[in-house]
Amino acid sequence: MFRKLKKKIYDLYVKYINKASELQEEVKNTRFTKKMPKLIATFCGASLVTAMSPMTVFAASTASIDKFVAEIGKWLIKIGVVVAMVGGVMFALGWQREDSEGKSRGLLTIMAGFMVAAIGAAPSAFGFSA
Repeated sequence: MFRKLKKKIYDLYVKYINKASELQEEVKNTRFTKKMPKLIATFCGASLVTAMSPMTVFAASTASIDKFVAEIGKWLIKIGVVVAMVGGVMFALGWQREDSEGKSRGLLTIMAGFMVAAIGAAPSAFGFSA
């Protein structure tokens, strides 16, 4: 019985190995594997050359973008202050529980909130007129 089981397992193994080698030969002989890498390389090369070529672009007016950035800046300040307040609560709760990880997460959240608020308050740092 053990020999029959062993023979059956071996036959299945050989069958799958043969099937895999047939699939490998079929893939090697297809048109896709011969022509597609050349087409992909050509397309990527042409795209790269196009993307790397210098262009001169002028904007007619940036007034609408500046208004949009000013509005977004106001919201960033508000969101940053809320995040800083949440960080303050996290820090206080970490202090109450004597949890050093909670304290550090709270301080990091406070810093992140003030960074977001600072980004919203200084659009001129990013090239926009406020």
